Amino acid sequence: MHKRFLQYLSQQKGFSPHTILAYEQDLEQWSSYLLSTYEMNSLQAKTEQMRSWLVCLVEDYNLAASSIARKISSLRSFYKFARKHLPDLSDPTSGIRAPKIGKRLPTVVSSEELRILLDELEFTNDFNGKRDHLILEVFYQTGMRRAELVGLEWKDLIIDQHAIRVFGKRSKERWIPLSSSLFAELLAFCESYENEVGRKDGPIFIQKNGRKLDPKIVYEIVNHYLSFTHSEKRSPHVLRHSFATHMLDKGADLQSIKELLGHSSLAATQVYTHTSIERIKSVYNQAHPRSHKSKEL
Repeated sequence: MHKRFLQYLSQQKGFSPHTILAYEQDLEQWSSYLLSTYEMNSLQAKTEQMRSWLVCLVEDYNLAASSIARKISSLRSFYKFARKHLPDLSDPTSGIRAPKIGKRLPTVVSSEELRILLDELEFTNDFNGKRDHLILEVFYQTGMRRAELVGLEWKDLIIDQHAIRVFGKRSKERWIPLSSSLFAELLAFCESYENEVGRKDGPIFIQKNGRKLDPKIVYEIVNHYLSFTHSEKRSPHVLRHSFATHMLDKGADLQSIKELLGHSSLAATQVYTHTSIERIKSVYNQAHPRSHKSKEL
């Protein structure tokens, strides 16, 4: 049943390989616990086994509320699928409530730090140096996800529109406009690309052997360069958060940012309004002469 469920997520729901892997790992962890603790499989489990497992995750593994909530969601989806084929099957997630998750504001690098990183830091003048700089620029100027960047091909560059075609979650297509500077850098990189691999088609971001860049390498590249900033988190998503927050700070409307990010609902984009409000409050508290005045008279 597990295999059929994962195939369903891939073929009918169109989930990404990364998301499917997360579901698979959650199912394997749940099944392993049931086998070792109760000598049963996932189709035999009841709510009491589910509650016991959740306690184990908290007490023995010290798992965060967000991770536990995700596991519950994964298993809830699995049992919903399984019950369509086995109507009499017990759903051990029934009556289970996910733990409350505190809102975490996105990590953002300041626009000045990113300006210094992109304009003043010296990148090597070889193929890898040009590629790495372009990766950072694309992340910060478009807000696209890591998987979207890795999947970019030269045919996705819309020359006459100064835009690039991106395929997001569930293969949803969107166009993102490119600034004149980023468009010019892409065209210049195309020449380096052709000199390196002898052609100018296929994936934009490649390794020296011509193969598509692995997502792990993309993460390592971004992590390395963000170490030159004060950001504690140094992932590609930090640049996506920075893109959205800086756009909002400069007056972009939330609906436009939603479309650029490829969010399916405005609710996912609204987290950036909280970030901007916190920044505004911080500036106010530091700058306004009356902000430190004691309330005691």
